[in-house]
Amino acid sequence: MDKNIKLPEEWKNIIHKLGDTKFEHLCLYLVASMPGFVNSHLRDGSADGHRDIEAELRIKAPDGLTELTEKWRFECKNLSKGVSFEEISTKIHAANLNKIDKFVIMSNMHLTPPCQDEIEKIQPNLYCKVLDWTGIHFQNILFRHPNTFKDFFPDEEIPSRILDISKPQDILKIPKDIGKIFGLEIELRLDLKKFDSSKPEESLAEIIKDNVTEFEKLDANIRSILYLQFASLFQMLNKESESIFFVSKSLEITPKNVSGLLLKGFIYEKFNDLEESDKCYDEVLQLDSSNKFALNNKAHNLQRHGKYDKALVLVDQVLQLDPNFIIAINNKASILKEKRETEKAILFLEAEVQKHQDSNILLITLVQLYIQDLDFKKAYDLNEKILGGNPLNSEALNNKGVIFEHNSHFVKSQEMHGEFNRAALNCFDQVIKLNKNMPVAWANKSVCKRNLELVEDLEALIDSAIELYPSDSYVLKEKAIYEWNRKNFPQALKILDKSLRYNRTINILIQKARLLFAMEKHNEVIQIVDFILIT
Repeated sequence: MDKNIKLPEEWKNIIHKLGDTKFEHLCLYLVASMPGFVNSHLRDGSADGHRDIEAELRIKAPDGLTELTEKWRFECKNLSKGVSFEEISTKIHAANLNKIDKFVIMSNMHLTPPCQDEIEKIQPNLYCKVLDWTGIHFQNILFRHPNTFKDFFPDEEIPSRILDISKPQDILKIPKDIGKIFGLEIELRLDLKKFDSSKPEESLAEIIKDNVTEFEKLDANIRSILYLQFASLFQMLNKESESIFFVSKSLEITPKNVSGLLLKGFIYEKFNDLEESDKCYDEVLQLDSSNKFALNNKAHNLQRHGKYDKALVLVDQVLQLDPNFIIAINNKASILKEKRETEKAILFLEAEVQKHQDSNILLITLVQLYIQDLDFKKAYDLNEKILGGNPLNSEALNNKGVIFEHNSHFVKSQEMHGEFNRAALNCFDQVIKLNKNMPVAWANKSVCKRNLELVEDLEALIDSAIELYPSDSYVLKEKAIYEWNRKNFPQALKILDKSLRYNRTINILIQKARLLFAMEKHNEVIQIVDFILIT
């Protein structure tokens, strides 16, 4: 498990730090992202100084043809302690008098036991159904919406709260949890006898697929959310075909669901099918031309295509819509960094850091820009400041290793060269232990092994990295350099071309030009250099 991942009790406090207004907007984003909800909006301020959310839920009647509309009201409570009945009783009775169908309590904290008892006591006499979206249940809803999560918590990682794959019966908890969202008891029968512990992910996916008809008795909106949950599950398990299957099933039910289309785009992006990913984001933009998530995600894809100017146009459009969108700010700095406009990127990001001084993600990128600018002293000092706040920050530890490795090229003695690389190796080893989702640390570690001429260690390291991350551009680049040094030029060129399909960076293009020069393919070298110069 990634040591940076926070526990549920920690998350209650992290969410509380948003403040009341941002928490209300977070709740609104989450409601608006769910299939079936329409006309979601914040109501005017109420007696307790906070605003509620109202929305309508469109559902199909049991005949499967008639469409029904339910009125829902959401009470947002951002608290430092449990939700008491006194804090919500007046709102419940007001919703009941106004014939609201469902009254939802949304809070970072849980309902206190006396509050739960009082709600259970009065529920039989109420017109409205009271639903509990608090505490860990609120977190589970939040973690199912990665774009909204990253908007409000750009410096955090989504906890991988997935079922224990060795216990397939835990899959039944997913529909139960989703049923709670709508105030329903969902019991599904899945034939778990077919579970094969030797290939758990594949057999679990087949069990769910084989029982798709079991889900047909559920409301369409619930099925859509359920399929999205399965898609997220298999995406976290790195199962591409399964995650695409389930997100596609969800979109068959709710084809215009923006949350589903964004998830599908992200899944394709994760598995390096950038063309299909772009199609998903384009679909979102047809529905909502100002969707900042689709614009920003497509800009990131364009960066990976090496189309930096087009990427900048889109990301600037995002920042006009939301100047404080941290992920887009970071994206713009990264695009400028890849474009080698280092000075411009530093000026831009230093100004933004002044406005968002608590944003580690921006500080991490600024460190990388200082490294690219060869200002190692400034990079090191800023990076140490980040590590002072969080010694287990894997991005900062990786940056520290990069600083040491880069410094090794500017020392005169072979002894110092070795010391810097060994210090860098120590940093990359820490990153690999902390975070399984950082293939760049494996690639950086191989650079140090090559610098130290540890040939046998290098071969084993690269083979392990390729097995773990077969489509990561940085790992592939290191594999290509390894083959190059063995004079296996055709194989090195083939691997570099594969790397460029996933991430067309100038750095990898330069490596390809150097390799082609060694192969005396000068016309192709000139073409690459010309492309780099006009990019």
